[in-house]
Amino acid sequence: MIEFLDVIRKVDLFSCLEENELIDLVSRFELINLKEGEILFSRGDSSDYIYIVISGHISSYLLDKDQQFQAIGTIEQGQILGEAGVLSEEPRMLTVKAIVATQLARLSAEQFKALCYNNPVILEKTAKTVIARSQLTMNFIADESIQQWHIIIPANPQVSIEEFKKRLKNNAVNYQNIFLVETNEVAVIKEMISHQNYQNNHIFLLVIISAEILSKLVDLIKVKAVYLLADNQGDLSIEPKLISLITNKMSQDYVKIELILLHDDKVDRPSNTIKWLEKFPFSFHYHIKQNRDEDYQRLLRFINGTSTVLVLGGGGAKGWFHVGLIKALTEKNIKIDAIGGVSAGAVVGACYLYDSEFNHVVDNLERITNTFYSITQVKNLTWPLVSFFKSSQALTVLQDIFQETKIEDLWRPFFCVTANLSLCSESAHYSGELASRLMASNSIPGVLPPCIINGQLHYDGGLINNLPIDVMRNRIGKKNKIIASCLSASSPDNTVYNFPQKIGLFQFLKARLTRTKVKTYPVVWDSFIKALLLGSSLKEKQTSEFADLLINPDLSKFSIYYLNKDQEQELLEFGYQEGLNITNNSEN
Repeated sequence: MIEFLDVIRKVDLFSCLEENELIDLVSRFELINLKEGEILFSRGDSSDYIYIVISGHISSYLLDKDQQFQAIGTIEQGQILGEAGVLSEEPRMLTVKAIVATQLARLSAEQFKALCYNNPVILEKTAKTVIARSQLTMNFIADESIQQWHIIIPANPQVSIEEFKKRLKNNAVNYQNIFLVETNEVAVIKEMISHQNYQNNHIFLLVIISAEILSKLVDLIKVKAVYLLADNQGDLSIEPKLISLITNKMSQDYVKIELILLHDDKVDRPSNTIKWLEKFPFSFHYHIKQNRDEDYQRLLRFINGTSTVLVLGGGGAKGWFHVGLIKALTEKNIKIDAIGGVSAGAVVGACYLYDSEFNHVVDNLERITNTFYSITQVKNLTWPLVSFFKSSQALTVLQDIFQETKIEDLWRPFFCVTANLSLCSESAHYSGELASRLMASNSIPGVLPPCIINGQLHYDGGLINNLPIDVMRNRIGKKNKIIASCLSASSPDNTVYNFPQKIGLFQFLKARLTRTKVKTYPVVWDSFIKALLLGSSLKEKQTSEFADLLINPDLSKFSIYYLNKDQEQELLEFGYQEGLNITNNSEN
């Protein structure tokens, strides 16, 4: 309780209390711990407690008009939450969950109301907090009915913005609701804000040259997002005044801060992106070649809320379905702006984003799948301390294909999901070595050893979240379109199994050699993997509502563990035809 006492001493809400009163108050609190992603309370729950964050971060969510969860704000160390429901004696209005592993202290509603009754100053300060947060929620609800401003600003004075602005303007003509503002005159911008000819659904894209101009605008306009424009071959710095402005002022309004990295046209693949990401906790980043229009188009689609992204689920050898789907989408000229995946879906997505030439995708995936097929051969057996088989051969192939590529250095956004055994939660990887993260996302417990990432144990992400649509939705916002491909749906297995529960090797071989047409023995690896993924099937159903389009074919005839070349081709063709069907239906 000493740590909590240190925290509560710094809470302005209780600054009116004497030291002995603080110690007494601390004794009335109960400590609780939340895992990453764990929900503290949901909308409609009874308001039984107020909470104070001791460590970690909490985020509050509201259902928007499209029934999508949208983050309203974050609550950090020393901040109170749950006070509105307690004082109003009404059910919770928001859903609140932990962004990271979080420790909180809670006080019952009755004790908090008694505290407010005996200390009017605490009641007054609580009321101010409630009003401020209510205003924030109302601003969010009104967001879609007011002008939206997106601001692009150089990260430092050395960044040349004119060529970028010219290229951006040429590409923005395709978006009728995006209005590119070229002036930096504050008076002119003020006039635009009040001009009646501009519709409320207009997106104003303002390119400015300095932090001084930004400081004059933040109180005049509703800033949705700020994009720091940086030259990846230039000065690796962010102007201090700009950092101060976005950290102190804009964090209060929950403005998104994103990064645009410019690259020379001769650059084959981005590098050292992590050095920029370490400068500031950007919520998203974009790679743009100076003169490649498709990169500008992708940026504008994300700003406009018209991007199309893929979420590819796990399913072992069935991942070939994803390949056919991607082939169909690209042939129909559907731009895939980002991919998130788990297990086999992560591998397919990474192969495509690393080298989108279709034949190269197939060749690379063929190498990877052949390696994983051979993992359970006798030569790969190891002393069963942490697993039965070695993963070194698979990791070597992944490293040979992807080299030293980092996730954050892919031209388009990507993430993969692993099961973090150390934290007992899922982990989404937006950065780090691509090969090792893919290996972790495909490491089946018992079969393969866990991968160690930052000293923590990571296994196949399908164990916890086999279709991470929720992760993608939180990352790209409510408007951009998610196409999710699920590999785990299957019809019931109607086979009547009829094998003895105790069987020796001789009886097993005899049964195999003389087996009839009726299948009596389940395939061990298929059963094992299906059983492991069974636990995440409920979450798949829950998160599927966040997808704009869910592709959920019956793939029960295909093995999770192994497919021959004809079956791989059949599955690829199945995915291709499904992709053509959905695109044709959307066109009609």
